[in-house]
Amino acid sequence: MIHIASVVNDTDYYSTGRNLENLGLAGLTLQELATYVQTGRKP
Repeated sequence: MIHIASVVNDTDYYSTGRNLENLGLAGLTLQELATYVQTGRKP
């Protein structure tokens, strides 16, 4: 899906797509990430 969307939109989503850093989740521990997924609140 990512490859097809990249071709259709002429955008390299592998290099510009979402990642933990630009989602604001890069510094979370596994437990903090699990809590965030379950509650929707960042610690």
